[in-house]
Amino acid sequence: MGLLQVRQPDDRGSVVPIINMYRRKRTTDLEQVFSRAEYDRIRRFLHQRSSSWPQLATFGIVILTGLGVGVVSSIMDDYSVRTRVVLEGLRAVVVLGGIMAAFRVHAAIDARRVRRELVYRKRCASCGYSLAELTMEDDGCTVCPECGAAWRLKEAGA
Repeated sequence: MGLLQVRQPDDRGSVVPIINMYRRKRTTDLEQVFSRAEYDRIRRFLHQRSSSWPQLATFGIVILTGLGVGVVSSIMDDYSVRTRVVLEGLRAVVVLGGIMAAFRVHAAIDARRVRRELVYRKRCASCGYSLAELTMEDDGCTVCPECGAAWRLKEAGA
């Protein structure tokens, strides 16, 4: 699982990976499920509907992390060399941790948006398989025969 791959629960509670539709190019696994035109249409729709606040929140977290590190740096003048080295190491950990947390939050927001859009288009949000011709089970979920994820298509607006 990659750093920015997000796993979310399906409508029955099983945790499944969500397709990353923000890639520029289709990967070989997505080429088997999406035509080039459909993939581009969904990507375009997601980009048009996306708000800029997740990007601003990510940027804000990184800025606040930098400011916190600046405060630590400003009080380091009175300490010994060993203490400064420890504080500089802490500074690096805080900055990198803040950046990684910001990207994870951003990826989770994007995954929710992708999940909602794919289920609305009667596609499995985990593997992209078409769920249009499948029957709904007793609990209202349509189970993907490819990966086993369960989605409520009726509640998603279909």
